[in-house]
Amino acid sequence: MISTHVYPLYGNNLQTLIQIGKIAQENNKPVVIDEAWDHKHLQPERGGTGIGGPVTDQQDIFAYWSPIDTQFLTLMVKFGQIYHVQYLSPFPEDYFFAYLNWSPSLDSQSYFQLTAQLNPIVTQNMVSNTLTPTGTAYSQLAHGTTLPVAEFPSNLVVLVALVLAVTFAISHVPKNSSNNLTGGTGCCLHLSHRNTI
Repeated sequence: MISTHVYPLYGNNLQTLIQIGKIAQENNKPVVIDEAWDHKHLQPERGGTGIGGPVTDQQDIFAYWSPIDTQFLTLMVKFGQIYHVQYLSPFPEDYFFAYLNWSPSLDSQSYFQLTAQLNPIVTQNMVSNTLTPTGTAYSQLAHGTTLPVAEFPSNLVVLVALVLAVTFAISHVPKNSSNNLTGGTGCCLHLSHRNTI
C-alpha cells in the first residue's frame, strides 16, 4: 500500500502525486490519500515544513474559497478513479460544515482568533447536519456521483493555476482595504466501495 498526503499545491507536488499513482498502478499497489486539501499559499511558511501552519491554514477559513475547494475535491475523486485510490480523506473537514465570511475586520485577526469564531459554528452545524456548498458537493461525490475521468490532468492544472493566482492576488491586497471577497461552505471516502465513513 502507498499512503500519501495531498498538499500543498505549489512546486512539483501534484506532478509527484501523478507519479505516485502511476508507480502504484505499475506495481499493483493500492493508494490511500489520508489527508488532502488545497491550501492557499504560494510557498512554504518561513521556518515551516511546507505542509501547513497557522498562516497557511488562516487562508483556508474564508467562504470565498468554497467553489475552488469543491473543484479540488472533485479532481481528487477523479484522480482516485484513474489511479484506483482505495481511501480518500479530505483534511481538514471543518469546511464541510462552516467557513467564515471575509470582512476587513478579520484581516487583523490571527488564525487562533479566527478559529475561535469558526469552531462553534462548525460544531453546531455538525450536530444539526448542516453542510456548506463544499460539504454538500463532497457528500454527493461520496455517494457515488459518476465523473468523467478523462479530464483530470488538464483540469488539475487549471485549478492549481487558479488557486495560485487568487492566492497571489489576495496576498497583495493592502490590509484594511475592501476587496469584496465574500461568499457561502461522513468526511472520508472509500473510492473502491463508494461508502462514506
